[in-house]
Amino acid sequence: VCFVLAVIASFGLLSSPWALALVPLGFVVGLLFASLGLVATSRAPSYDFFNYYFTLFISVMFLFSGVFFPLTNLPPWAQTVAWFLPLTHAVQVARALVAGSPTPALLLDVAWMTVVGVVAYVLAERFVRRRLLV
Repeated sequence: VCFVLAVIASFGLLSSPWALALVPLGFVVGLLFASLGLVATSRAPSYDFFNYYFTLFISVMFLFSGVFFPLTNLPPWAQTVAWFLPLTHAVQVARALVAGSPTPALLLDVAWMTVVGVVAYVLAERFVRRRLLV
């Protein structure tokens, strides 16, 4: 994140100092997805299980999180599903910070990412501990 910000700033493309908040956001998102990955790893019965994780979770998350196109273009049921995906909230916060237009509503997105991250961490810790003791 730091290197990308430095390159973008060197080209004069940063319009707001709020973009510096991407560094701690990257840390939070990294912990969140590391915990989710560790949950998947601890539950994997074999190496082939990771194909399901990437195909059914990671790929779907990229399609429905607003990375490639706005969520408003999705049908209402897909927007509801997208709200529960952690990447949706990370994208919303990152876009608002880079654009220089953070709002208090972003605190809900950060809170959701934090809750999902803590739950995933607790689950991962329990699953890994259980797997190591067997």
